[in-house]
Amino acid sequence: LPFTIPDLAPVLTDTTCSLQVTVTQAMVDAGSQSNTASVRADDPSGTPVTDTSTISTPGPARLPSLEATKTVTPAPGLVGTVVPFALDVTNTGNVSLDNVAITDVMQTQGGAPVTLDAPFALVPASDIGGDGILSPGESWQYTASLTLTMTIVDDGGVTNQVTVNAQDPTNAPVSDVSDDGDDSDGNTQDDPTVFNVIAAPALDVVKTVETSGSMVGDQVVFLITATNIGNVTLSGLTISDTFARADGAPLTATVTPRAVVDPLPSGGVASWELRHVLTLDDFDAGGRVISATVTGSTPTN
Repeated sequence: LPFTIPDLAPVLTDTTCSLQVTVTQAMVDAGSQSNTASVRADDPSGTPVTDTSTISTPGPARLPSLEATKTVTPAPGLVGTVVPFALDVTNTGNVSLDNVAITDVMQTQGGAPVTLDAPFALVPASDIGGDGILSPGESWQYTASLTLTMTIVDDGGVTNQVTVNAQDPTNAPVSDVSDDGDDSDGNTQDDPTVFNVIAAPALDVVKTVETSGSMVGDQVVFLITATNIGNVTLSGLTISDTFARADGAPLTATVTPRAVVDPLPSGGVASWELRHVLTLDDFDAGGRVISATVTGSTPTN
């Protein structure tokens, strides 16, 4: 900026020329500000006299840092459920950051590796100015989802953390490992984000007469089906039955597997059959009574 001093006597110093500059983020990112002043004057004979002075003013210490927080939305612990995840990345330092990259490492509670349905995607509106620069105090939001599989449900859910990497104005790396955003547990460090699945084992057993008989010597076929209506896999399936005449007299029969998948996933169906040849005593007793119990073990047993 031009500034004029009317005259300057020998040996005297004039300090009336001053300049004020508003500090910008670009100056802080640069780490210092260089200023050069050039002076030109004429002596009494009209001969020009010049001088130049440059000063470098250091800025505040550059303190790059960021904070990542990953949260999960509660959802039913069933195979096929889509679980939403959200990631917040905030520039907690005093310099701009760029080249922000997300690395997500997820595993089941049992240690099996898990991959998100798609990598975390930036919500465009959260990048103020759409410049790809994470400015101090700015927060970027990301979203992702995970579809629950049978392995995830059987293992009791997933646990994971995100590592966020970026670069400061000097291209030095800056990183953070995500926290779950919940400090009410007393742990303010970088807790993994956990999605828990509570096991709810259940079976629905149905008995039907597949082939009936009307006279002595006819073979009666009973069908027993067990449907896994719980949310976890059941293994080691066993069936026990009570087979008797209507008058209480016990009958002996063998239950044989027809279509048994073991382990039985959620929604799976296993079936057994029981065959009996009718006798005169069956008719005299007024019929037969059968009950069956199917048991299995959960993944945590």
